[in-house]
Amino acid sequence: MRALLTTLLLLPSCVIQGDQYDKPSDLDPAWLIQGLRVLAIEAQPPEVRPGETAAFQALVAHPVDTPPPMLQTWFACPVIDDGIGLGCTFDVDPAALTGDDPDLDALLASGLIGVQPGWDPVYQTPLEQLDTLPPEARREGSYTLV
Repeated sequence: MRALLTTLLLLPSCVIQGDQYDKPSDLDPAWLIQGLRVLAIEAQPPEVRPGETAAFQALVAHPVDTPPPMLQTWFACPVIDDGIGLGCTFDVDPAALTGDDPDLDALLASGLIGVQPGWDPVYQTPLEQLDTLPPEARREGSYTLV
């Protein structure tokens, strides 16, 4: 009985295939930029009411020996249901922006709000944004992912 109890107590400390993933000590330090990294997205203002607009900008870091990203494509998608999941579903390939004849109407319908450089991302909250919420949830509002 004692051997069984000891085995059951030690079993959770055994890691099967423990070398399958890198340990934190094996990873690059957080300050070392090895590839393109989005550090932050800023919304100004951070919260908006229906009908108001918010402008966005990204803080992007990249290694010294690589050029900065040439194109940033910005989409805004209302969150579906209770906020679980991404909420963004695209009927159009965002890569279509780089083609010779992009379908701008389809991209705008999919949530396109900006392309940088050239078109700074600005999102205007629809006036009916809160209409589907119950009255008690309207004060808290809803989310839109950018």
